[in-house]
Amino acid sequence: MLVRMVMRKGQLFRASKLIYPEIGPSAEALAPLVALAWVDDDGVLSLEQLFQMLRKDEIVACFSTALTRPRAAKPDLFEQLVPLYPEPRRLSEWYPGFAEAVYEWRLQALCDRLRLLFFGNLHQDWSEFVLADLGVLRYEQVAFSIDSRAMRQREDVEVALALHECAEQLAAGAAVEQVLARAEHLRSANPWLERRRARLLFHLGQHCEREGNWALAQQVYPLSAHPQAPLRHIRVLERGEQWAAALHLAEAVSEQPLNALQAQALARVLPRLRRKLGGLCSRGARHPDG
Repeated sequence: MLVRMVMRKGQLFRASKLIYPEIGPSAEALAPLVALAWVDDDGVLSLEQLFQMLRKDEIVACFSTALTRPRAAKPDLFEQLVPLYPEPRRLSEWYPGFAEAVYEWRLQALCDRLRLLFFGNLHQDWSEFVLADLGVLRYEQVAFSIDSRAMRQREDVEVALALHECAEQLAAGAAVEQVLARAEHLRSANPWLERRRARLLFHLGQHCEREGNWALAQQVYPLSAHPQAPLRHIRVLERGEQWAAALHLAEAVSEQPLNALQAQALARVLPRLRRKLGGLCSRGARHPDG
C-alpha cells in the first residue's frame, strides 16, 4: 500500500480510492502505516482540500446550516464558505460522522528527496523509475565520475529542494517579492545549482514584466546569470525610455557576450539604441546624459 500511495498523485486519498484486489482490505493494509505515523487517518484539512475530497452532495450535507444557496455550483459553494471557515480542521471536526476515512500520506517530502537524488530533478516521477526497472524504458548508459555529479553534499540537496519550492510558489501565484527574498539567499558554490538559481531569477524577472512591474524587473534581472537576463534588462530599460542606461549596459555586455545568440541580439540592439540617442553615443564616446 505504501508503494501504491507513493506512485499516486497528491497526498490525500479517500478510502474508496485505495482499493486494490491484490492487497486486500485497505483499512487493514493502512493500519501499520497509520501506527508508524506515515499515514494520518484524520488529518488536518483546509476548506479547499475538503472540497477536493468531497462530492457536491456531501458538501451540501456537511454545511447545510451555513449555505445560503445550496443548489449553486461547487465553486460557488466554496466562495460562500471561504469567509466563514478560514482555519483548517480535522475531517472529524469538519464532518462528524462522515462514513468514509480520508488518508493523508505524510512522507511526501522524504519521497521527493529520494526522487531528486535518483533523477537529479523533480520533473520525472516514479512511473519512469518502474518502467526503466522493467526494461520498458531504456536510457543510454553514461559513465559519471564523482566530479560530474550534480549534487555532492547534503547542502546541495537542500538548495535544490528550496529552488524547486520557490518555482512552485511562483507558479502558484506567490508574490514575486516573497520568492525573490528567498531565492537571493540560495547561493551555492555548485555550478549546476547556480545555473538553476539563475534560471529561477530570470523567470522572476519575466513575471515582473508580465505584471507590468518594470521597477522590480530592473532589480531582478541584474541578479541573474542567465544568458537572456541582460537582454531582457535592456528591453526593460528601453521601455522606460532610459536610453543611455540601456546603451551603457548593452555595450558592457557586448564586450564579452556569453554565447552567439547573445552576440547576435546585441548586434541588433546597439544600432537601435545609438539611433535613439541621435547617433552621438558609440563605443568609448561619452553619453550625452552621463
